[in-house]
Amino acid sequence: MGSWIILLIIILIILIVWWALLRNVKSYKPDFEAHAHEPSAGTAALQPDDLTLIEGIGPKINQLLHQAGIQTFAQLATTEVERLRQLLDEADLRFIDPASWPEQAKLAAEGKMAELEALQARLKGGREIA
Repeated sequence: MGSWIILLIIILIILIVWWALLRNVKSYKPDFEAHAHEPSAGTAALQPDDLTLIEGIGPKINQLLHQAGIQTFAQLATTEVERLRQLLDEADLRFIDPASWPEQAKLAAEGKMAELEALQARLKGGREIA
């Protein structure tokens, strides 16, 4: 008879813990401040461009820009160079120069690929070479 009581107490404890966990899940409210750098619903609907087409942007920076809400060439073209530098600094990528990225992105957004290739022929790592 004593083992039945112990078994009932264990089952009761499991039910109480399960109920408490379920109650916490139902009352969960997300912290919107933690998601401040995520793209908005309007931005998320855009088809992201492969920003690695831009000289000086590799896969890691492409992902960094996408996470910062810069999804398309058009968005990159209108982003201030100082904002790009800030993003790179925060990612500990201070040695990268984004000065030519908006210009390159503008050409890509406008479909001017021949002009983009001509510009990129004068660049190395996103910087103009002499």
